[in-house]
Amino acid sequence: LTLQGVIAELDGKTYELDLASEYSANVFINGSFEILSVDFVDGTGAPAYWRFSNEKIYVRIKVRNSSGYEITKVDIHCAGEGLDGGYFSILQDEIIKQSDDTYIVEYNYHNETKQRDIINKLEVHYENQYVSDTSAFGNGDTFAFFAYFEEEDVHYISNAEQLMNIGSYGYYELTSDIDLSGVEWENRDFGGVLNGNGYAIKNISLTGDVGSDSANPTEIGFFRVLSGIAYDLSFENAFIMITGKNIRFALLAANNYGSIVNCSIDDSSVISVSGAGMIGGFVGDNYGLIQGGVNNASISGNGATSAGIAPFNMDAGRIVDCINNGDIVNNNGEVGGISCHNSGTVTGCVNNGNVTNSNYDACGIVLGNAGSIRRCTNNGRIVSEGQGSAYGISSNNTGDISDCINNGLLDGYHRTAGIVDYNFSIITNCFNTADTSGGCGIANEGNGGIIKDCVSVGCVE
Repeated sequence: LTLQGVIAELDGKTYELDLASEYSANVFINGSFEILSVDFVDGTGAPAYWRFSNEKIYVRIKVRNSSGYEITKVDIHCAGEGLDGGYFSILQDEIIKQSDDTYIVEYNYHNETKQRDIINKLEVHYENQYVSDTSAFGNGDTFAFFAYFEEEDVHYISNAEQLMNIGSYGYYELTSDIDLSGVEWENRDFGGVLNGNGYAIKNISLTGDVGSDSANPTEIGFFRVLSGIAYDLSFENAFIMITGKNIRFALLAANNYGSIVNCSIDDSSVISVSGAGMIGGFVGDNYGLIQGGVNNASISGNGATSAGIAPFNMDAGRIVDCINNGDIVNNNGEVGGISCHNSGTVTGCVNNGNVTNSNYDACGIVLGNAGSIRRCTNNGRIVSEGQGSAYGISSNNTGDISDCINNGLLDGYHRTAGIVDYNFSIITNCFNTADTSGGCGIANEGNGGIIKDCVSVGCVE
């Protein structure tokens, strides 16, 4: 007797099991086990971005555990100052269960430098009477940043002079709005914590010719490089009107290796950059986390790439729950509502701004995707004049796109697509409601991958 496979029925669902493979981790009674998010919290459960070196800190893990597995161990992989790396394990009797979907563990990784820690991977082990020592790894959203300070590192800022004098490291907290009218801001690198405390930096201004002919870009932002964290901070009435060659500009950081959380740019702000380079609302190159950011500013470019949040989201980059409401125009390069190139993770983002390109392609979420785009929505009108095309979610997909919606009207000179132009990988559960001019509802030029459970109800002209 030779068995080549087994067909199993469980709770009304049918599974075909290949006996050559192990399926214990893939068959669930009520749904799969999934790690949803990871963050640092204090003893009350409130989000924590820093602590004094002698205080306790905890890691909160939110999961989807519909089948009711018991969590037996948590492995936390982390990188300290200098990204030296390390990990530690927390056993079952040290895991605090707040609910079926939320668990708390004490963070006790011994970081010799006592400056910064980053959780860059997390593994949760779970089991029941049928399945033993099965594990799940955190997805692209499981990223957390944390800093240690001593009392002498804590500073409070109430005026422009104090803000101008911040160092490269430490904890800085705004105690009022800061007016930078008439102040020439000096570009700097920052690896500490800037707590906006709900206040605004107002009237920051940069004008004139700032670029150069150098092979290295001129990097400009409130920070040149952010390797720490900025949170609960807003920018109001920013005025950026610069020209030059090879410019990398973003209002908060030209390069982000840390975390930007719950920051915003108001609709009285104007960002205009002319010259080859990149323009972002928050960040130019993103290697870290941008979460809960809202851009309301109009952005105008005449260069390589322009985007409402970050033109380039790199392999380690996460853009999570961000919104672009500002209109974005690029007259001589690529333009995207959220980003232009993604090899990391873009999750839960919304573009409401109109995105226009006079000579090249325009896109609502990410122009070129080699990473992951999940649960994103475009509501803005996407217009490409000249020789360009217009796309709701992405132009070229070699990663994965899932659970995305395009509601924005698409008007492309060359061609249009509600979801994507070229697909070489996988697109699942996406929806297009918009009318398209000169294109199609889901994928336009070609599909060399998989398109599954996608629907278009818009008219195609």
